[in-house]
Amino acid sequence: MFFRDAGRCHARRGILFVPTPDALRRAFFGDRVEPRRPPDVGQGRLRRPVAFLSHGQRPQKFRVAITTYEDKRFYRHFGVDPLALGRAVRQNLAAGRITSGASTLTMQTIRLSRGGKPRTFREKFVEMVLATRLELRCSKDEILALYASHAPFGGNVVGLESAAWYYFGRSAAQLSWAECVMLAVLPNSPSLIHIR
Repeated sequence: MFFRDAGRCHARRGILFVPTPDALRRAFFGDRVEPRRPPDVGQGRLRRPVAFLSHGQRPQKFRVAITTYEDKRFYRHFGVDPLALGRAVRQNLAAGRITSGASTLTMQTIRLSRGGKPRTFREKFVEMVLATRLELRCSKDEILALYASHAPFGGNVVGLESAAWYYFGRSAAQLSWAECVMLAVLPNSPSLIHIR
């Protein structure tokens, strides 16, 4: 299922429906804003819901680091990056196997919200459609906030704020450039990097 608490994404007569931005916020963050404090352990995961922060409170360093590392053209595409898709097809054909998936941050946000779906061509196409729909409904900053609050950061640590408290003992807004860059590369393969 796409979201448990908000309107569900489902297909009806070939049309995919995506929840509204308010439903996305409620599904990911709930209706409350918690004060800054170390994260709690709940359901076996170290998780701390992060509210949509105002522009001045958002960790700009992490935003720059994640868009530079994961999706350089994040602010210039519509959820699917045609240049990255072409590059991935060329690399996959040259290698004779899948070496690149061309996922954008929006597509990764969709994948995180959909749970453990298998990585197939059909699922990639569904992610592309849902990413385009999400781009039409949410701003780029909202999509980044969704991604940052649900990305895995190794072990049972989920979300940027939890990772900042777990690894560095302070909130994400107080991290240095080096710490933000380290957290930006960590979701790519969290089990291979051991920083504690």
